[in-house]
Amino acid sequence: MVLTDLATSCLESAVADQEGFRFRYQGPARFLEPLLMEQWVRSGRQVLRPEATTTLLDLVVTVDQAAITMKRAKNKNLDRHAMIALSWWLNAPDGSVLESRSCRESAVDLISRSDAESMAVAGDPVRNPALPPSSRWRSWVEPVVLTGATVVGTYLLFNLRSRRADSG
Repeated sequence: MVLTDLATSCLESAVADQEGFRFRYQGPARFLEPLLMEQWVRSGRQVLRPEATTTLLDLVVTVDQAAITMKRAKNKNLDRHAMIALSWWLNAPDGSVLESRSCRESAVDLISRSDAESMAVAGDPVRNPALPPSSRWRSWVEPVVLTGATVVGTYLLFNLRSRRADSG
């Protein structure tokens, strides 16, 4: 997922020299926690949960903001704009802060509408962004037609009522 890639990019300097660490995750987008852990384990690092007792360093990550937005592009595709802002601290086993940084990463890519719909996770506003209307009909013509029909209907209603009242 694009947000996992952005978070990994932000955290690369924190974990680059670490063979193992205890990982503490805070903030929204909780789905990132297991994905990041899995990615680090695959790369050969020892990653422990927060409750583990260890002499390894603590990596504390706070996600301040995570968002995906979609905009209409050509050929039934969408421009996907992904952004993540996070802060991290690397703590020694005694609790002293060794290093801390903030990071803000963003990416834009092209994705098909069907891929965007298949990746959506219901109930999660970050992973289920609002999709733009699928065609010009929905975004331009349909509102004009509905407005026109409402105007004509209202005109006819009052015009016919006036004639009936006048005639008798």
